[in-house]
Amino acid sequence: MKKAFLMLTALASLNAVAGVELQVKGGYDVFRRQSVTDKFFNDQTRDLERGFVVNAELFPINQYKVEVGVGAEYNFSDKTAGYGFQKYSDVNNNGVLQEDKKYHHVPVYAVIKANVLQLESGDAPLAIVGKLGYGFVRQHGETDAKGSGGLYYAVGLNGEYGPFVVEALASRTHIMVKPTQEPGQLFAEDKPGVINKVGLTAGLRLGQLAAPAVEEPVLPVEPVKPEVKPEPKPEPKPVVKPEPKPEPKPEKEKCPDDGVKVVEKVVEKIVEVKVPVYVEPKVKKIELSADTLFKFDKYKLEDMLPAGKAEIVELVKKLGTDYVRLDRIDLIGHTDRLGSDSYNMALGLRRAQTVRAYLQELGVTTPITVASKGEREPKVNCPGSKATDALKQCLLPNRRVEINLTGLEIQYLEQK
Repeated sequence: MKKAFLMLTALASLNAVAGVELQVKGGYDVFRRQSVTDKFFNDQTRDLERGFVVNAELFPINQYKVEVGVGAEYNFSDKTAGYGFQKYSDVNNNGVLQEDKKYHHVPVYAVIKANVLQLESGDAPLAIVGKLGYGFVRQHGETDAKGSGGLYYAVGLNGEYGPFVVEALASRTHIMVKPTQEPGQLFAEDKPGVINKVGLTAGLRLGQLAAPAVEEPVLPVEPVKPEVKPEPKPEPKPVVKPEPKPEPKPEKEKCPDDGVKVVEKVVEKIVEVKVPVYVEPKVKKIELSADTLFKFDKYKLEDMLPAGKAEIVELVKKLGTDYVRLDRIDLIGHTDRLGSDSYNMALGLRRAQTVRAYLQELGVTTPITVASKGEREPKVNCPGSKATDALKQCLLPNRRVEINLTGLEIQYLEQK
């Protein structure tokens, strides 16, 4: 029992450090039977005492369609609160348990879980579970014996919702059976056998859920700082020299004064000089609703909705007509707070990557960056923690893809 406690302590410590998921479950075996042959039901079977079971499973790889982990299990008797279980055949005539006939049964195994249904929040209401490992089996009285365990494997169904988990499992452990020694027989040769079990367990999911692998690092987008160019110096205004005055002509014979006075005036020539003006790029933000762009809990290109594609096509048309020059496009994915932070960060990034792929498919050659803020920049705050339809509708503005366009708009130039 002390070893089991130390094992649980080590698993909990690893969970806190590595950020993996730990499941601790307890339940009851409704069926236990030992068979000399490898058949599940046959005439040569011996019923084992049904009882309780506890297990702990650690999942370093989780939040995918397929999750992988390791685990260990211990089997109790329904009459013994301490350890082990017994065969009905090992109870004496007075109905008292023989202490040296208790059996320890401890399977240690690897577990793989295929999520048939998986919600955006990270919960898997329905999954198929498979386990493979070694089952340690030893009679309590034989303290010096190595035990008679063997191959252990199991298959079942698993369901998760929030911090809770339930599981139905059928398992088998291969053992070596020591038959009763007949009179006159020097020794009884061990025979192969199996322990078949069917049980139900329920428990808790602990720890922070691990993040799925992503194609690009999730980094916040720094504010775009436009390149500052020095304002061009105006060209020097040309100096316009006045036209030379005409030389006085030799006086002719004076005419009689007729009372008219002649005035000569020099007019300067006006030259118009155009001075170029530099205009800094402007950042324009556009937001597209994720519920318009994608199906529920989807992010792939083939999962985009017609309305979302139409919005992006209209945006590409405006890029060609409204901009003199487009320097860059920054895409940032946002999600609501349902699900783990790491799952939401990955979902926001993947949706931004899909929008970038569709823009490039439509012919956009401008450099495009992608990033994710996950659930960290909500537009609205709604009460409640259970993922109901009402809460999802309230959190709708938080699920979006933000598009930042950096460039020179035609309208912007006209206003200058």
